[in-house]
Amino acid sequence: MAVDKTATRTATRTAVQTAKQCAELPDGTVQANASKELQTVDVKFLDESVKTFQIAARADGQVLFDQVCHVLNVFEREYFGLAYQDTQGTRYWLDYGKRMADQLGLDNRPQPMMEFAVKFYVPDPTQLEEEYTRYMFALQVKKDLASGDLPAAEDMAALLCSYIVQATFGDFVASECADGEYLSRTKFVPKQTRRFEEAVMAHHRRHVGQSPLDADRNLLDHVRKCDLYGVKMVAARDTQDIPLNLAVAHMGLLVLQSTTRINTFSWNSIRKLSFKKKRFLIKFHPTEGYGYYRKVEEFTFPSRNAAKSFWKRCVENHGFFWLTELPKSPPRYKTRIFSRGSSFRYSGRTQKQIIDQVREGGDQNRNRTFARSVSLRQGPLPEPPKCIRRSLIAAPPASTSSPMVEEKRFLDSPYESKVTPIPGNEFNHTPISGEAVPYRDIFEKRSSVIKDANANSVRIITDQNRNGIFVDSELCRNLFLELHSTPMENRLNSFDRRASLQEQETSYYVSKELLMTERTYKRDLEIITFWFRDHFDDHKGHKSISSGDDPGELATEFIGQLFQLLDPVYKLHCRLLRDLEHRIAAMEGRPVTGTNSFEGVGSLLLEYSSVLTHYKAYAGKLPSLLDAFEAAFNQSTSFRCAIESFETNKVCYVPLALLFTRPLHRLAHYSRACSKLTKFYPGDHPDRSHCEEVIDRLKPVITGMSVEVQQAKNHVKLMELERDLGGVDNILDKQFLREGSLMKLSKKGYQQRMFFLFNDCLVYANRVSDDPGLKFKAHGQITLKGVMVEAGEPRLGMENCFTIYAPHRALMVAAPSETERHRWITAIQRAVDACSSPEDDINAYSTLQSCASSDDGLSSAGAPSNRSSVASNHQLMSPVLAAKLSKSNQYPRCNTTLHVCWLRQISVSREDYERAGLSHHMSGYLLRKFKHSTGWQKLWIVFSDFSLFFYKSYQDTTPLACLPLLGYNVGTPDVDDGIDKQFVLKLQFKAHTYFFRAESDYTFQRWLEAIGSVTS
Repeated sequence: MAVDKTATRTATRTAVQTAKQCAELPDGTVQANASKELQTVDVKFLDESVKTFQIAARADGQVLFDQVCHVLNVFEREYFGLAYQDTQGTRYWLDYGKRMADQLGLDNRPQPMMEFAVKFYVPDPTQLEEEYTRYMFALQVKKDLASGDLPAAEDMAALLCSYIVQATFGDFVASECADGEYLSRTKFVPKQTRRFEEAVMAHHRRHVGQSPLDADRNLLDHVRKCDLYGVKMVAARDTQDIPLNLAVAHMGLLVLQSTTRINTFSWNSIRKLSFKKKRFLIKFHPTEGYGYYRKVEEFTFPSRNAAKSFWKRCVENHGFFWLTELPKSPPRYKTRIFSRGSSFRYSGRTQKQIIDQVREGGDQNRNRTFARSVSLRQGPLPEPPKCIRRSLIAAPPASTSSPMVEEKRFLDSPYESKVTPIPGNEFNHTPISGEAVPYRDIFEKRSSVIKDANANSVRIITDQNRNGIFVDSELCRNLFLELHSTPMENRLNSFDRRASLQEQETSYYVSKELLMTERTYKRDLEIITFWFRDHFDDHKGHKSISSGDDPGELATEFIGQLFQLLDPVYKLHCRLLRDLEHRIAAMEGRPVTGTNSFEGVGSLLLEYSSVLTHYKAYAGKLPSLLDAFEAAFNQSTSFRCAIESFETNKVCYVPLALLFTRPLHRLAHYSRACSKLTKFYPGDHPDRSHCEEVIDRLKPVITGMSVEVQQAKNHVKLMELERDLGGVDNILDKQFLREGSLMKLSKKGYQQRMFFLFNDCLVYANRVSDDPGLKFKAHGQITLKGVMVEAGEPRLGMENCFTIYAPHRALMVAAPSETERHRWITAIQRAVDACSSPEDDINAYSTLQSCASSDDGLSSAGAPSNRSSVASNHQLMSPVLAAKLSKSNQYPRCNTTLHVCWLRQISVSREDYERAGLSHHMSGYLLRKFKHSTGWQKLWIVFSDFSLFFYKSYQDTTPLACLPLLGYNVGTPDVDDGIDKQFVLKLQFKAHTYFFRAESDYTFQRWLEAIGSVTS
């Protein structure tokens, strides 16, 4: 959306006025033209640092605010403002359209103190477009908690403070944090007790591995759920002289008694807001239905200035949140004789205008690098060795990949550099601008660092770099490639040099892909070891109290053995993910700590090779674990209820049994990543030998686990079919080959049926109409011994027909396409050829009486249900369990292949499962194009089990949506699509079209390969 021309002219005029009236001195003080009267203002920033500004007294407030935003380099500046208080304690916001000498409440004070603070609290701060803005919001939340402006329950406040500690202190280390002294040194809440600090420490233990960026996102995600988030209460009284608190928010006006909300006046119900002396008036629309029985609500403030200040806040909040663009207002003139009331209007950009401008501008403003405040982890550190040690801080590449992994506060080495605190008068959160250092200085610094690298010097972060030295993002990445490569011979020409850099660039994206998938794998383990454990414990405790039903020995034994095997794996991968983030951050030129941060990924995987012992133990016991899981599921109604209720939770985005097989595939991912790295590494690269050694260690383990992998995948698929498909005996003893939707000919014509091909029989089923979920019941099965299949001619208007000949019957079916017919004929023929040849009495195996029978079902005697034991248990269980179990079945998972095949009339084979689950598991950030605009939305996308799962970021626990890919076509955009971006994927199924943009050619090719494996 185009910006208002009036606002553009105003901003230009203000910038010129600012340049004429203000100039910043080297000491940080903003000095005005000496020939004019000056107004000195102290501004306190969100990190408690103070900066002094001097401005002409006749200058508008906009001039001061522009100077503050220029110092901070804030792009989404409308979210913030400058607040101050008068001598009576009334809070005001700086009026940008008024002169400094005429500001309300300043009273010509010689040097007032103003605070840079969040002015407009958005309902969901995690959706803010710019990362730097989200960081500023996190600082404001920290300040609100400490000052008492954000009242919250003790447990919620402890959780919020734990994220603040994680962002400023780092991971919990028992040797440093056991006594809790690191918390007592900082004020988090007004009434901070030892008990509260212990609660914060308990939450802090659970955040191991979260970067400051992750902690800030989690802080904002949790604080938005607080009732008083962003609520700045102002004391007032109603017409009956009852003391109340008023507040303005994005949805309207709030009325509170103490801290309890008693009324809300939404913006669409308010006709007019006004004030008269101390009185504040709210006039409503005459339309009934809003629930207000009075046309006017009146409140009294302590003073006229308090009433006017609150009225101005209401006008600004309404204009910012409620309007899409501001109407053109006449210029504000000061009447000379008679006053006609205040002409105050909101003059900045609206929230919609900010969002549209940031999205149209792409990622140039979203991924700016900024330095965080000094860590809380302070104390005496040993002096480093007396050698020249230097590092280069650089802005990360402007890409669509993961958010910036911030600097960890771990001191992994006794020779780590000592962090020098930045002086208090310098604001240390300023984003690193792209125009601060001349290009010539970049090359000089680059050559000096390369020279130091060749001298094998140790690198640390210097104070000069912490204060804002930067290099170009692409130059920084090339610098890393040179630091990690052997010196090139001078006779290499420029073409060879570019080719070498391109190969090493690919190795960077291979390493980054490993990081992306490691984040998803760690979350999959967390779903089992954390979420499922808590759910089972809560469910078990609740059931034992309410109904006396115990999960049973099988369930308890299974749970204990599962967590005993996976807990050490999860802990190791938490540390691996943390170290891997450090390595990738070093590749991108971002500040990191640790002596080994600049080494390659191969050396890191080699360090964690001890995890292979745990994987061997888990792979050896997984078949027995799956058997115990299925037995407990069928025998214990309480355990079954717990499992089904957990799988309906959005956290469990795939069936739980499928998550049990994740560790079997992870080692193969490491092996493929190392193989790719050895391909792109030069022969004398130091990390090449590490990757080769990792491959040698992984190869025998992966080979030994191949049998368990095949058995586990087949077992999990059969367990899924056992739940959704009734009427098949001993289904767990079969081998799954193919499933899909076909049209079967009967007396009623062609009817849609689901066909399931196993190693010994072919089963067809129909959907159960009276079941709330998508369940199926087998209508018949054919033993494969002696079966013949051949293509047929079109019949009854159906194309792609073929016939299945059994010894005593024939089935005529039709596939949705020629490709599907060929796949079914080939699969059935191969299964028939694999069956044993001796002729047996096959009448006992068949349950079909006629291929065209009107009774297309099975009798109870002919096909006993495989869930008979569960049904009997369901009849004997308590009414509480029965109600719970029925409720859990009302919300089926609709992204399984069985459901997708039925709805889209396609089929999936065992080979497709192997490709989707093992070879092509992807995750990372992509940009999704909006359907009705030119903007792109950044999403964390996980490709797993034939589906794309969309998240706001990788640390989110629940997906926003799921897109099953079966039936989709993947490719590149056509000319008619109007896409002028590079590395764009196009997904299309009938009228549904989606566009996704990757950050590089390698990432684009990998996503194209992964999605194409299940859509071809």
